[in-house]
Amino acid sequence: MGITIKDLASYLNLSPATVSRALRNSPKVSEETRQRVLEAARELGYIPDLLARGLVQAVAEIIGCMVLDLANPFFITVVQAIEEAIAEKDYVAIISETKRDQEIEKKLLEKLKAIKPAGLIITPVLKETEHLIALAQKIPVVLLGREHPSLSYVTVDNFYGGQVVGKYLLSLGHTHIGVILSGEPYNFPEKDRIEGLKKALKNQGLIS
Repeated sequence: MGITIKDLASYLNLSPATVSRALRNSPKVSEETRQRVLEAARELGYIPDLLARGLVQAVAEIIGCMVLDLANPFFITVVQAIEEAIAEKDYVAIISETKRDQEIEKKLLEKLKAIKPAGLIITPVLKETEHLIALAQKIPVVLLGREHPSLSYVTVDNFYGGQVVGKYLLSLGHTHIGVILSGEPYNFPEKDRIEGLKKALKNQGLIS
């Protein structure tokens, strides 16, 4: 069994409450006491229980990261970037994939809410959004690669991206351009890219 806050408190002859405050960088604890606690924690190999902390605090030092498909190289790169960014603030990420299934997405969100994460970064299916809007009333939610007028999001200009691809292919002399689609009715970024591509082809008079 690992070292607990009570073990640290006994080792330092302090109260568990004082040790807990020191580990949370509470202003109620002096800098000298905080350093004593941190040094003892390192010496004894104390590892904080982030899940338990989330049960007693407003939130846990955890960011939920939910993507469509971890087999997709794009999402692997994104997850790595998220982990690097939140590590700078001593947060950790809980990574999960929805397999592009709305029901799996909802079930995972219910389990994640119980942990009380500090926030959620998600690439949603977008078949439905009511559950995401409701969740955003309780914790910060940011959509990744998707847009919604009622939610915060980070994405790119997919229409422009489609145009860039179209212009590039045309510059190489190609006039017959095929497109492989996912077939997902709620993949709006894909639709925007197609519209951008069509715009580039129309400008060259290849389609009407």
